[in-house]
Amino acid sequence: MLEFFNLYYHPIYTLGIDKKSNFPRERYQFLYKKLIPYLEKYSIQFKNSEMVEESIINKIHDSDYVHRFLNENLSEKEIRRVGLKPWRHNIIDRTLRITGGSIAAMKDAILSGGLSGNMAGGTHHAHRGFGSGFCIFNDIAICAKIALDDLNINNILIIDLDVHQGDGTAEILKNEKRAYTVSMHCSSNFPFQKYTSDLDISVPSNIEDNQYLDILSDTINFLEQRPSDLILFQAGVDVLYND
Repeated sequence: MLEFFNLYYHPIYTLGIDKKSNFPRERYQFLYKKLIPYLEKYSIQFKNSEMVEESIINKIHDSDYVHRFLNENLSEKEIRRVGLKPWRHNIIDRTLRITGGSIAAMKDAILSGGLSGNMAGGTHHAHRGFGSGFCIFNDIAICAKIALDDLNINNILIIDLDVHQGDGTAEILKNEKRAYTVSMHCSSNFPFQKYTSDLDISVPSNIEDNQYLDILSDTINFLEQRPSDLILFQAGVDVLYND
């Protein structure tokens, strides 16, 4: 049993994105500093994210896509589809550490029978052979694959509360019966081509807090009836009105 709630972080989560990018890269540093006064109170322990190996990523992603990204050979069209421009070489190490942090957090949660988290990740728009919407590799799908194949996990529940549908996760895991994908998202937001999760819940724009929470409560009550050995939670904060 782990004594602390392990939270994986690395400065490259921010520094691996160019200052000129339209992505709000400072969020990771801000949150890290904000949490420091609360570490002891909530038994939080920051852990360093390590880089994942290429062979692990290939369990889920097309090996040609992985190889070309790691060797900086993606086309300009592929880079535009991901975003985060202008790209720096650091984007490679950043992506590998984000995925590595999620894998480590998942293993901690299984070991402790409790909780662990990664301060980046949740890259649910990445598909097998391409990246999209600021997402390069799908750490959620990679974690699910490792847990099911290597860690004696039989059933996984993936709950995605990002305002954007978890299209990449749904597509990658569509034939994996041991993983149940749930996406609660805005009906009129990116991605405009939705993929089919095991359970999709579309909510309208500008929904009020109490309405959203009522829908979420009903969803959780339904999901509690499903057997699951592990829950992977995509805690997208951009569902908030003022984000």
